[in-house]
Amino acid sequence: MADILVQFMSYIHSSSANFSAMLSASWKIFLPVCITCNIVILVSHYFAVGRKNPLITGGTGKLRKVLEILSTEVGSYHPTIWTFGGNLQTIFGDLLRRKPNIDYTGEDIETPDGGIVRLDWTCGKKEQTEDSKGQKGNCNLPAESYFKKVDDDKSDVQESKSQKIENESENIVLILPGLTGSSQSGYVLQFAEEAIQLGYRVVVLNHRGISQVPVTYRFSCAANSDDLEFVIEHIHQRFPKCRICAVGVSLGGMITTNYLVRMSESGKVSGLHAAFVISIPYDSFKATKSLEKPVPCFLFNRMLTRKLQRLFITNREALLSKGIHVPEQHKEDAAKANTIKQFDAAVIAPMFGYSSVDHYYHASSIVEKPLECIKTPLLCLSADDDPFSPAEQIPVERIKNSENVALLLTHTGGHIGFLEGLIPVGRGYMDRVYMQFIKAAFDNL
Repeated sequence: MADILVQFMSYIHSSSANFSAMLSASWKIFLPVCITCNIVILVSHYFAVGRKNPLITGGTGKLRKVLEILSTEVGSYHPTIWTFGGNLQTIFGDLLRRKPNIDYTGEDIETPDGGIVRLDWTCGKKEQTEDSKGQKGNCNLPAESYFKKVDDDKSDVQESKSQKIENESENIVLILPGLTGSSQSGYVLQFAEEAIQLGYRVVVLNHRGISQVPVTYRFSCAANSDDLEFVIEHIHQRFPKCRICAVGVSLGGMITTNYLVRMSESGKVSGLHAAFVISIPYDSFKATKSLEKPVPCFLFNRMLTRKLQRLFITNREALLSKGIHVPEQHKEDAAKANTIKQFDAAVIAPMFGYSSVDHYYHASSIVEKPLECIKTPLLCLSADDDPFSPAEQIPVERIKNSENVALLLTHTGGHIGFLEGLIPVGRGYMDRVYMQFIKAAFDNL
């Protein structure tokens, strides 16, 4: 019996050795094949999709000259070869984006409904020149003195200097971040740095409840542009001779576009010299449906929903401590939300008086608005593979014949991604388009 057991164990050992040797040999063949296949897939994807020229359409009016400048000055788009697909472009676009140090001067302004909007300002061209000469520019002063809110016992020199700046011609870039973005978001910091290098003043409109606790129960809403309208009027009051180029990203772009439609429909002047919007969802219904697919839902939707829930809890506790009522039903429904649409249904739609989330999405969807009526020059940058803004909802044909609205559509780029190069750090395609557009807009419109 013992001999049989020894023979059996010897057989198992020899079989195991043979299996290990076979596995090792197979792995030596399998690994190079896998690597080669992956390289072939990456290169094939790059040449099939990545090398396609972006589509530029629309802007048949005075935007035409700006588009011609973009087509020659921006250069080709060579997306990062290993970030195939919009999901990877979106993820690594956020992870690898630089966050330059920008010195802001904060200003809190009271809105007509009693709320507070936080604006973060940078220096203007004159103050940048003064700083380079070793003198102290006004942007380094407290917000109250910077914007000429000077006490009577303060120096008249400071007041006159502030007055002089306000009376000078000024090009201002007004940035509206995305859903949970702020003046400290990577893409905003890069945009601010690039505008400063071009000699422009930057002001960031932070959505309520993001960078500071609101004093009223009101957050940001894609269909409501009251804060944007008020801020534009405020800027023109501070700098009567200024020209403003608005740059809206994702939700900020939806607010900007809806604002331009509303101003044009009502026959009012927008107060903007031009506008540039990036990665905007044109159809709120299709955008949320796209985000509820398994992969985008796992990667983006639930994460953003959790962030919105945390912001809601923080703001709710602060508001309640000030004696401001927050409906208990909103709290209960917000806690149950697993997607952005469910959070919108729980909080945003009822907060702004919409009967349902569908009612809200009809009001916010850009495809349901007369884009053709927009009178302010507007450029839209989008990607075909944006998980937040699927290709089928981009109104290409409508924009094609638009006089003041143009579309720059890439085949890849994800959501606020547009990465380029083997190691995509520093400025990418989105930054080049942004810089060339605002410069061309200020110089040629």
